[in-house]
Amino acid sequence: MVAESKVNERTNEVGNMAQKVAVEKLDGTNYLEWKMVMVSHLKAQDLFKFCVRPQNRVSETDRQKDDQAKWIILSSLERSEIRKTGICETARDLWLKLQENYLGVEDDLKEGATNLFLSFSSNSKENLLELCGRYEEILGRLDSTGVEIPDGQKITILQRALTKTYKDYTEMWRMANPLGSVSKLISALKMKYHREILEKEEQPQQVFVAQESYKRNKKGFNSWKNKAKPSLNTSTKITCYACGK
Repeated sequence: MVAESKVNERTNEVGNMAQKVAVEKLDGTNYLEWKMVMVSHLKAQDLFKFCVRPQNRVSETDRQKDDQAKWIILSSLERSEIRKTGICETARDLWLKLQENYLGVEDDLKEGATNLFLSFSSNSKENLLELCGRYEEILGRLDSTGVEIPDGQKITILQRALTKTYKDYTEMWRMANPLGSVSKLISALKMKYHREILEKEEQPQQVFVAQESYKRNKKGFNSWKNKAKPSLNTSTKITCYACGK
């Protein structure tokens, strides 16, 4: 136990030292030196893997670590260099964009991004929002490598991965929007998904109200039906107002 405690303390010390390492900012003239220091800095915090391998970002921990790696990189760039990176969703997209800016995009990166795009498919464990988010990340990776693909093909690849209901919806959307972009389609799909969720949440309440209304109506009917009817008592003497008998 003592030895394990010392190991943990040492690990924490190394982690704290790594966080305090000052990385010289990338100013446009020192990329190779900056990259060498940044790789070591990210590896010391177990974050470099988010820069070199595609990540699913499914768990909250992965998303936080990916965002942390991205923040570390951005904080080490001069303002002029940040503007050159554009909008990058993940740490890997940012890393590849910097590499493109200073070294050019390698053919294998383009090929890898294209293959990832062409092989895109659905995952039974994810909902529509998660599927669209994963697809948007792949499209961002394509953009970061400079691969240009027509919107029509992007829509076709996405439509292929959808369930039948959303495939049919996409087909109708394409007919109504022949020049529509994939980003607009994704927005339309997300809106449809949110509407369906709201309808499912409202349905039990509507059923409950209908049931309560039926119960009240039935209770009122039974109450009216069971009211005591006036009965004739033959033992009661009936007086005739005409003759007095």
